[in-house]
Amino acid sequence: MADNIIKPDTSNILELQDAGATSRLEIIDGGTTLLRDEGGTSALIIGTDGAITKPIQPSFLAKATSQTNIPINTQTTITFATEIFDQGGNFDTSAYTFNAPVAGKYLFTVVLIVTSTDSAADYFSVALFKGGSEYTRLSMQDEGQFNGDPVYWSFSGSTLMDMDASDTALIRVYQAAGTAQADIDTMSSFSGFLVA
Repeated sequence: MADNIIKPDTSNILELQDAGATSRLEIIDGGTTLLRDEGGTSALIIGTDGAITKPIQPSFLAKATSQTNIPINTQTTITFATEIFDQGGNFDTSAYTFNAPVAGKYLFTVVLIVTSTDSAADYFSVALFKGGSEYTRLSMQDEGQFNGDPVYWSFSGSTLMDMDASDTALIRVYQAAGTAQADIDTMSSFSGFLVA
């Protein structure tokens, strides 16, 4: 324990601080517990009600901009260019990409609303890409099961991804054959956050 400092002060705060003063744990009179970095930013807060929040935990939610006539037989990046929130500033709205700030396990979810899909297509798939490679297919639909072209069709999926710092994640769609007539609705969304 020689490397740690226990420092009660006059404001009813019990402070535990490492010798290098890089982080500290504060237990404040009234029951709130804070874990702060040396700059004073609260990394973890345990409220008096027991709720735990992590105000700097990387997370984002982005909505799609309208895309029309998705090309056939090619992986097409979905333009998630409208941020709803971006805690940590790790989502790039010009490249439609999440950039992992730290190594860890991240949960990603996509909801894709497609209009005017072509029933003559062999299939339509939604995939999560890590870097430049397909990591997993989140959803896949055989379009040949329809009697006509659906006006609306939704695709959704989620997965955990093990990422290193600076790895990237984005969503791409692929339509095999048929006519390039599918459009991406602006209510489509892509989200993610650091789990562990």
